[in-house]
Amino acid sequence: MTPYRIPVGPNRGVAKSSMDSDETIVDVAVEITSTFGQIKVDVPRLRRFVKTICVRYGLTNAEISIALVDDRKIRDINKEFLKHDSSTDCISFDLSDTDAERGPAAWTNGNDTLLPRIIEVIVNAERAIKESKSRGHTTEAEVALYTAHGMLHNLGFDDSAPDKAEEMHRAEDKILSEFGYGTVYERNIRR
Repeated sequence: MTPYRIPVGPNRGVAKSSMDSDETIVDVAVEITSTFGQIKVDVPRLRRFVKTICVRYGLTNAEISIALVDDRKIRDINKEFLKHDSSTDCISFDLSDTDAERGPAAWTNGNDTLLPRIIEVIVNAERAIKESKSRGHTTEAEVALYTAHGMLHNLGFDDSAPDKAEEMHRAEDKILSEFGYGTVYERNIRR
C-alpha cells in the first residue's frame, strides 16, 4: 500500500485543499469492484470518500473493499452470513484478525505496529438506482450513502434504536454534504 496523505485540521480529519494544517499519514487501500453492470460511479471519487471517512473517525491503517452488487447477490449474502432471507441496501463485515478480549489492541503486533483493519462493504447498486429516483438525488449519492452506512457500522455506529439511528443518519448527511453529494435524510424529513 502506498500511504495516502490527507491534511488533518480542525474539521476532524476531513480532507482539505490547503496543506497548512497538520498532516496525518493514512495507509488506507480501497478496492472497488462491481458485478452489476447497470451502474456507473466515479471510482476515484468514491475511493477518496471512503478514505475521508476513515480519517474522520481515526482509522489510518486499513484495507477496504467496496463491492457493488445486484439485489439477488446481496440477498444471497444476507441469507448466508446473517440468516436474513431478504434484500438490503448494504452489508458490511470487519474481517480483521482481532481478539475480543483485547479489542483494538489486537490490531498491533506487540511492537506497537498497527495491523490494518480489513473491512468489506457490499452495496446494493440495483437498489441504489431505484432509491435515488424516489429520493430525488443521483445514483452516486445513494451509493455513497450505502458505503458510508457500512463504513460507519464498522467504526462504532449503531442504528438499532431510534436515537442511535438518528445520530448515524446525521453523521451520514454531514459526510455526504461535505463531500458534495448533498443530504439524504434531512431532505426527506423536510418533504
